[in-house]
Amino acid sequence: MTTEGGLPAIERFGNTEVWSAELGVPLKELQNCLGNPNADKQFGSTEIRRAVRDLLSMKQAEKQRTVEQIRTAAKSPLTLIILESSSRKGAFKLKSLGFRSWQELATYFGIEGNPWNSYLTRVRLAAAVFGTDHPDVAPRLEEVQELSKGREEPAGPAAERWISILKEKYPTGKDWLDARIPSTHREYTYSHTPPADEFGQASVENALRMFCTRFGFTRDALGDHEVRCAAGLKIYGEQDPFIPQYLAEKRERELARAQLQNDLAANPEAVRARVLEKVPPLERWYDKTPAERFQFEKEILFLGITVADLRRALCPQLETFGEMSVDAEELEGISLEVWLFGKQEIERWKTEKAKSDGETALQDKEQRKKTKRQLEVGKNRNALLSAVLNRMPYSYQWVNMHWKQRQAFRTKLGAQNIDLDAIALVFDIAVSPLASLQHHLLLGAKLYGQEDSVIRKAMQELEETGYISHVNMEKEEPSRKAQDESVPITSRRIPRGMI
Repeated sequence: MTTEGGLPAIERFGNTEVWSAELGVPLKELQNCLGNPNADKQFGSTEIRRAVRDLLSMKQAEKQRTVEQIRTAAKSPLTLIILESSSRKGAFKLKSLGFRSWQELATYFGIEGNPWNSYLTRVRLAAAVFGTDHPDVAPRLEEVQELSKGREEPAGPAAERWISILKEKYPTGKDWLDARIPSTHREYTYSHTPPADEFGQASVENALRMFCTRFGFTRDALGDHEVRCAAGLKIYGEQDPFIPQYLAEKRERELARAQLQNDLAANPEAVRARVLEKVPPLERWYDKTPAERFQFEKEILFLGITVADLRRALCPQLETFGEMSVDAEELEGISLEVWLFGKQEIERWKTEKAKSDGETALQDKEQRKKTKRQLEVGKNRNALLSAVLNRMPYSYQWVNMHWKQRQAFRTKLGAQNIDLDAIALVFDIAVSPLASLQHHLLLGAKLYGQEDSVIRKAMQELEETGYISHVNMEKEEPSRKAQDESVPITSRRIPRGMI
């Protein structure tokens, strides 16, 4: 409303009660003076109007100075719109401008809301300070006006721009339904501010966020196909062939699931016989890889019913199937298998499978012991024997090896370093010399000969006492294999665990 003489209505500039106190004029008289075209005929009205006009001019000049100060301090509308943490920490100082908070600054310009946590309020504040025609403000103000509309109102230019960006990313309804849209837990009142370079740009992330906020969809809910279809109809309209077809097929499947529930309640054995015609036998059922099993769950059995649909339908009704009645909690996801093949048949098959797998695993373990390197070494047995005897010429050295020496023992054969386990396999010793002192001596007999006296005496002592004594021989012994039986044996004994 505008009063006589072009004086703006006081409600646009502040509280009438405050002005009444400042001018020292009764409130009712001031209101009558401002609102009555013939107020100048009343006593004192001309003086009051002149005082109000002067006060308005002063307020407008003060407001213009405040706007200039904010423009100088902010430098750009983005300082007010983005409002990053640096601005909150004092880069843009409100107190130096005479304001105690961001909300007080917004109230000064007649804007509702708190810029601290509302993007919409920040855009309106930037428009009040820098003008609605500023290039950094105009597109954002258009977006704010679009976001302020109701969900059922027609889409404006800004919404059409967001939709066109989404159509470029997802050209058809099928692309939209098949897309993997990441979820988010951000506020959908759009208090979050994206990076500045996303505004006005062809950003799919920004367009999707704006679109969801405008039409009341949350990106978390887009994982639900019903919500995804509703959003798709907003984007592509009813003319898109895929989304209506998908919804029609979904309704048909829902009817088929309801019919399946009725058939299971009326005649479960007939349904079971019908399913057994489509599914593989028990052995092949469990032999499927995870990828094959996932694909199999989506295969249609009949009437649009998939394996997954049947599995879900059976869970609450398992206890009604007579002799195959079992506790659903005990099944842990094999309800469909028990219903199809029977619990006893499954347990029998699993027992046989476990036995077969155990035998196969044992054979594989034994085979893995003979590595490619060990098999290659075994082709040249004589060369390996010569290499070991060159490394350790005398049998008493072999007998005196304690466990750490056996573990560290290596024989050079060509470019390979051969350990005791590999040597044992080449000479047909099944047990590792590291694990058994007896097999260490058996390997020594293979290397130094079955008639070697030191080896024979050590094996005899090991059999009688459970340990062997340390053998002390002269280094200049002439023979590698033949040892003198009168060689003294010291009384110092090595504990069995250290051998």
